[in-house]
Amino acid sequence: MLRSFDFYCYDHHYNYHQNFIIVIFIILGLQHIYEAENGLEAVELVKKHHEDNNDFNFIITDNQMPVMDGITSVKLIREIGYKKIIIMITGNSIGEERAAMLENGIDHVLLKPIQKDEMFKILKL
Repeated sequence: MLRSFDFYCYDHHYNYHQNFIIVIFIILGLQHIYEAENGLEAVELVKKHHEDNNDFNFIITDNQMPVMDGITSVKLIREIGYKKIIIMITGNSIGEERAAMLENGIDHVLLKPIQKDEMFKILKL
């Protein structure tokens, strides 16, 4: 079972996928969901929690975000020392882009539209 701190970084435009993920979090009964509106904010939030020895159980991030893209933010998050699961959501996962995601610390790539069963399988629920 997942514990208290879970994190979702999303594209700044409200959309179906953001709503879908939040509904999944509610179904799972997650208590503390943190959100960042861009990649830089995500890095800063993860850094703060890591320094407080309060790492998130997992991170779900979109690839295309304002200020800093998902791949760059994940690379920096890994440099901070975050070792748990990071899931990247993308609408485009051609071979080279997917390889770049996995090479830069992303554990799983989910294509839009997101499938609930895929998400549960990754989170081992």
